[in-house]
Amino acid sequence: MKKQSIVLSILLIWNWTFTYAGSSSLLRNDSPQKNKKSSSEKNKGFVKQIVPKFLYTYLDFNFDSTQGDNFNRFQGFSNLYAAGADHIKLAHNFFAGLYLFRIDTYVQSQVVLAPADLILSKQDIKNNTLFGHLLKAFNQHFYIDLAGAYGQNNISSQTLLTPTPHLGLSHSVNHNWFSSINGIYKYNWKKMTTKLSVGGLYNQVVSDKKYITYPDQDIPVQTVKPLTNKVVYILESLELGYKFTPAMTPFINGGLIQVASFKNSRETINIANILGAVPQLQMNKNAFRIGAGISFKLKQLTLRLEQKYYNAAGTFTSNDTLVSFSYQFS
Repeated sequence: MKKQSIVLSILLIWNWTFTYAGSSSLLRNDSPQKNKKSSSEKNKGFVKQIVPKFLYTYLDFNFDSTQGDNFNRFQGFSNLYAAGADHIKLAHNFFAGLYLFRIDTYVQSQVVLAPADLILSKQDIKNNTLFGHLLKAFNQHFYIDLAGAYGQNNISSQTLLTPTPHLGLSHSVNHNWFSSINGIYKYNWKKMTTKLSVGGLYNQVVSDKKYITYPDQDIPVQTVKPLTNKVVYILESLELGYKFTPAMTPFINGGLIQVASFKNSRETINIANILGAVPQLQMNKNAFRIGAGISFKLKQLTLRLEQKYYNAAGTFTSNDTLVSFSYQFS
């Protein structure tokens, strides 16, 4: 049974990426203006084109890997909050977006790996991430999006050894980088809307050395060595929508996540010295997701509601509820 290594923010940010992908410039008229404008008018026009966006996501997840009497299981939930600005015009048909993310995650885990006994753990993870992207529109249908992010996870853990109860405490930090490139195709036919995205994502997570201490117990401090995880994913997504009215568009979507490369700097489990589960969300498993939702456009405000289901080889599953707001000044 392999110990999985992941960072929860990647799945959440990938969901958000496809939500904004291709949307910022598609609904805008970016043709050059023939009339000359003063610098003051240009500045006002630049500010009015910026689209502020806000996102809230609730995600619950479950992981269960069992082989005989051995198992590695964890369950938990995350709350994600994001705020930022998109459609920042850099040049003709060339835009940028910048976002700040806050992700609060709570995890409970249970591990049995013979000859060790049951180990229980709880983790409280606080993540802060800075995310940005560049979008180039080649025509009204085809776009290229480049994105990147840096995040930091502060992890507080409690580990309970059995059968004789020994409580271990630890605090650790890991650092998460990712970069991605996506080709986006959009096409509208009558009331039908189609959005297709294909791309790749590189993710690197560096976990610092951490120590597990057992206060008031005659157990030596345990050391967990640093770990670097590098993964390359291939991502495909498709979304279909139908405009019932100019203000209301229900949609369905789906996607695949394929692991092209997965490397750890060391083994992630040492049977002779079990240190408890360290569940994360980036595993060496191909996955799929399906979802549905509805988008409302009320004058200059756009509200998007969405529900998604994610499954990685039947071992890891999650349900994701997203609510996003955006506002167009002009």
